[in-house]
Amino acid sequence: MASSNKSISGIVIQIALALYFFVTGLCLLGVGGSTSSNEIIDALSFLHLNTQLMRIILGVVVLLSGILLVIRFFTSLKTLDTIFLMITLILWIVVTVLMTLFYISKGYSLMFILMDIAKNCLVIGALLSLSL
Repeated sequence: MASSNKSISGIVIQIALALYFFVTGLCLLGVGGSTSSNEIIDALSFLHLNTQLMRIILGVVVLLSGILLVIRFFTSLKTLDTIFLMITLILWIVVTVLMTLFYISKGYSLMFILMDIAKNCLVIGALLSLSL
């Protein structure tokens, strides 16, 4: 494995994040559907953003991040993967804030909002641990 984080926990985090990003990216691009991709699409529609264009941009970035995490097992991409993961981190933080505002404005329960924030914080923490 070429990643700098070679502990068992680092491997598990990298596999889980790669799968999560791969599936979410495919779903955002229209291949199937997942809870995460459907929530992002709803928030983009609510914000009156160009939903199709934003879905494609987010889908490609998240899918490429998942692929890069898999490639990272076999070879080192130097700074390319770190830069791309940092871009994904920034996008994920923006999406987390937008989703939270969307849920609050739609009157979702506090427990639902807190669970979504917790899920997104796990993704952000995993990205930080793999990017540093």
